[in-house]
Amino acid sequence: MVPFTGRDAELDELQAWCRERPRTQVRFITGAGGVGKTRLALELARRLSRRGWTCLWPEPADPPERIAAACRGRRVLVVVDDAAAYPDLAGQLGALAGRGGTRLRVVLLGRTGREWWFRLRWACELWTGPEQVPTSQVHLAPPAVPVTVLATVAARAFARRAGIRAATGAGAVPWVREGPEPAPVLDVHAAVLVALVRGGVADVSRGVGALLDLERERWADPDETLAGAMLRGRRLPSSGASDAGLPHRLEELHVARTLAADPHRVEACTQGLSAGEAFQVALFALRIDVDDPGVPEAARLATVLFARVAVALPDEAAPLAHVLRLFGRRPLPREVAVGLAERLVAVVGGETDPADPSHEAASGTTDGTTTAGGTGGTSASGETTTGGTSASGRTTTGGTTTDRRTTTDRRTTTERNGGTTAAERADAVATLARSLGAPERYDELPPAAEDAVTRWRDLARHQPDRYRAPLLEAQLALSGMYFGKGRYSESLQISEQVAGACRAASAAEAVWTDPALAGALNSMAVTYDFLGRPELVEMCHTASVATLRRLVARDPAAHEATLAQVLANTVGQVELGRAADVIDGLRESVEIRRRLTMRRPGEHEQWLAFALSNLSDAAAQLDRPAEAVAAAQEALQIRRRFARRDPVGMRWLVAWSLTGLGSLLSNQGRVAEAVGLEEEAVAIRRELAGETPQRYRDMLATSCSNLALTYSRLGRFDEALPLEQEAVSVRRELAARLPGRYEEDLARSLSRLGLRLTESGRPLDAVAPATESVSMLRDLARTRQPHHQDGLAAALTNLATVLRGLGRAEAAAAAVREAFALRDESVETAARERVLRDALGVTPDVLVDIEERGPAGS
Repeated sequence: MVPFTGRDAELDELQAWCRERPRTQVRFITGAGGVGKTRLALELARRLSRRGWTCLWPEPADPPERIAAACRGRRVLVVVDDAAAYPDLAGQLGALAGRGGTRLRVVLLGRTGREWWFRLRWACELWTGPEQVPTSQVHLAPPAVPVTVLATVAARAFARRAGIRAATGAGAVPWVREGPEPAPVLDVHAAVLVALVRGGVADVSRGVGALLDLERERWADPDETLAGAMLRGRRLPSSGASDAGLPHRLEELHVARTLAADPHRVEACTQGLSAGEAFQVALFALRIDVDDPGVPEAARLATVLFARVAVALPDEAAPLAHVLRLFGRRPLPREVAVGLAERLVAVVGGETDPADPSHEAASGTTDGTTTAGGTGGTSASGETTTGGTSASGRTTTGGTTTDRRTTTDRRTTTERNGGTTAAERADAVATLARSLGAPERYDELPPAAEDAVTRWRDLARHQPDRYRAPLLEAQLALSGMYFGKGRYSESLQISEQVAGACRAASAAEAVWTDPALAGALNSMAVTYDFLGRPELVEMCHTASVATLRRLVARDPAAHEATLAQVLANTVGQVELGRAADVIDGLRESVEIRRRLTMRRPGEHEQWLAFALSNLSDAAAQLDRPAEAVAAAQEALQIRRRFARRDPVGMRWLVAWSLTGLGSLLSNQGRVAEAVGLEEEAVAIRRELAGETPQRYRDMLATSCSNLALTYSRLGRFDEALPLEQEAVSVRRELAARLPGRYEEDLARSLSRLGLRLTESGRPLDAVAPATESVSMLRDLARTRQPHHQDGLAAALTNLATVLRGLGRAEAAAAAVREAFALRDESVETAARERVLRDALGVTPDVLVDIEERGPAGS
């Protein structure tokens, strides 16, 4: 109805893409609901049709062989709208493989890419033949034209339509009130249409809701009845804006309003779901999970709907797999994902059915994917016709097929008999491993994590290109679990392998391997820090952020949260004294998380606390105490709130925030406020270290050392000394077990122990640890790393304090002079410079402590 507007650049680029040399190409266009993806594809199809192209819009239920038969001609465009809604997408696209001289372009449209997208690389025959299929992914943002232009074009088009009379006068354009962010085209059109009918301002931020209210005036059925029908996939006709049915965004808003207003309606609307209807409900939950309908409790509603789907699904491979493909790489809600994945593994866990033509990965035939609708990559040999035109003017596939047995038929039979392919079993096990998530939730490493890697590796041994991406993702999940269990060297080895494999792959594979590359680089950055290799941390962190920015440009909904997480992973840089280099990224991370938390508090608020905690560390290093304390306090408040619901799982994060905030307050002289926080942190970490020593003993040492310093500042010297002695004991043990990782931490504890002994009237006993600390840090400082030189300077200052307590003024002065020489060589922060500057005037009864706040990442 509304003329094509504001997308000339995108359309020109798509037409140029269609003219490129490769015979077969695929493009996945992501974008928010209502942003104009379908309209752009319609315009592309219209223009290509005039040039002799065959343009097809298959439906989710179309058999693969029917789609293949409909693709007649030398040049074919296939548009799959709302691609996540196609449970047999791999089979349908696989039927287009090997089309000889046909120039084939496939355009997939969707809000975001989840597992259904990533699995195409290995499950779909279109990508597994000898000819490479260039695949790209682009994001469609709101058009870069003024909203007033879009509104004017829409108003004129609506005013010309019979039955719509402008309340503001014939041909008049209503005044437009824009929202705070660029709006999807649908929102603008909806606001204009309502303003024309009702009069008043076209309020873009309320456009979809106002249009829904207008539509509801003509509905005879109760809201609950219609909400149930929409959930099950029934499309309602639209009275004004579209001949293709009520836009998804309006349906989502109506369902969200209806069910959120009365949670008991959810059960009523989802009673007696068939497997197909359960998939439609899951698809609906996906949409409101990606695009916030603007209704309170919408995030909770998505979780509840997924739970209802899980109850309705039968213990059959196809329905379970279809729904699990709608989840992201970090499946949420976790409990639902784990339950579905466990059921899927149980269903597909048997041996491969010998009747399945794809049961041997080495045979060279496809592994395919078993679905209720069939997954064959070979079209039926009987006559197939095309026919029918949808309400939107799209050409669809239709006609009849023969009864001859095809690959699809055989695989459907295999599904009925319970047989599955090796790839499907690997995929099921890998899905379970990803769903299990955080290692803190279980005592032992889940067998699924290693089993998934073994299964994918066996498949990749025979077809490396095909199974590279799922193998890398399985390895990355295993690496994360190793790290969570304190097996850092094993975790690093796997992450390095994943990064190396991603870089060795061809550039054409980047669309599939970039997510694994970003994850591996981030894992390497964090693990290098834990293993005491700071020189490699910044390199990996920078590369990971760059990779994620590419991914966010393609699919923000899938990758923006991960970018925020990695931007907040500033462990190594802050420890290297480079807080100034990362603080802007930390602020960006906090900004992203705040925006995401407004929509999905349960999913993102904990990660907001993570970003705030690390922002606090960086701000403290840059001598911005107010910003540092405010961020630390907010992080602690968030974590305490979550701890009320999950006291066991949140313990270590609460302790992290307690440690950081306590250290900040103590260093600012607010010791009375700090001491209670630090005592609580020690108690929690002592408990954790008793349960999982390999992960938490170092953290316990940090908290003990910090509390000892605060006790010292309160004059409680007898209580401070045993805590510092415990920190030294723990770190000496860790340094012996893992050489190279804990030497600097041990040296810092030794230096502080010298001060605690001096305070307790034992200056002779203080010399040995203070001298050992200087010796260890002197060895480390030979690398000329600024943070090692800074640590050595502080240890020399503390040694000077110990020596002055023994009356050795000349030796103390020499230590101070060396400390200042080191300061002049290193790039130090203003806070560090102030500590050393103050040391010039230190008197024998003043102690200078090395500040210790623990790692910057949580």
